[in-house]
Amino acid sequence: MVEEDKYCVDILHQTHAVRKALEKLEKLLLESHLRICVPEGITAGNEGTIVQELLQLYHVDTSR
Repeated sequence: MVEEDKYCVDILHQTHAVRKALEKLEKLLLESHLRICVPEGITAGNEGTIVQELLQLYHVDTSR
């Protein structure tokens, strides 16, 4: 759209729609991960790895 010199507001509408779609996808992936992968990882004895991955994903400072 930029290369086609489309109206700026039209481009912003599209980027907003893409961002919202990605947010929805991320929520679905996170829910699936928390419901399936996390319990499986904990059962398999990988609790530390699971917790560390989630902390990194959400940029939680663990240096305290």
